[in-house]
Amino acid sequence: MTLAPVFWQPGSEFQLTPVAQDIWLARHPLSFYGFPMVTCMTVVRLGNGDLWVHSPIPLSKPLLRNLEALGPVRHIVAPNRLHHLYAQACLASHPQATLYVAPGLPDKNPALAEFPLIPAPEAAPWHADIDQIFVAGNTELNETVFFHQPSSSLIMTDLAVYLGPWDALPTRLYARLNGCYNRFGHSFMLRHFFKDRQASRAAVEHMLNWDFERIIPAHGPRIETDARHHFLKAFAWLLQA
Repeated sequence: MTLAPVFWQPGSEFQLTPVAQDIWLARHPLSFYGFPMVTCMTVVRLGNGDLWVHSPIPLSKPLLRNLEALGPVRHIVAPNRLHHLYAQACLASHPQATLYVAPGLPDKNPALAEFPLIPAPEAAPWHADIDQIFVAGNTELNETVFFHQPSSSLIMTDLAVYLGPWDALPTRLYARLNGCYNRFGHSFMLRHFFKDRQASRAAVEHMLNWDFERIIPAHGPRIETDARHHFLKAFAWLLQA
């Protein structure tokens, strides 16, 4: 698998890295249940100039300046029930924006109950540039996956991750024990959350209708080469079930 030349290094959380035209990302280290890892925020400039921010990370002053230089932030998305920690802080920095949250997230975090749920694809204000599909059948995540059409980029959070030698030792051990080390895919543990595999499979099959050439996972390097091949390999267990 061909990786991006630089995955993450200290200081990366203070800058936006261009991925393709009108799409950038920034990364931030965090600890999830004691496992150190890196998470990713993706920023898209829509055709009308507005910015769409997916899975925000903490906005340092340098990062905030970089973000605001790109255009006005209008849409902030908490794409599943896990990626919401910094969404309200992002909104506080951009009160002109609207924060959209994943189904079921307000039940987990009542402070998010006042915000609208991620709208249906045809009703989303970004639908001219970004397509999307809600992955039913996994209520632990309730994740929506997005497809930025102009850059052919698939944007996801925890539906599949990519853990490898760039991660800390505890995370590498977890990945090895769960069969997801140094490859894009799922841990054995994560597969147990897919309770309605038929519903989840339908969403994955929908994604295969998109002509994506790149995958931007929230955890791990982006996949720039043979993205469709690695996607099929990651989801083979579900598609063939």
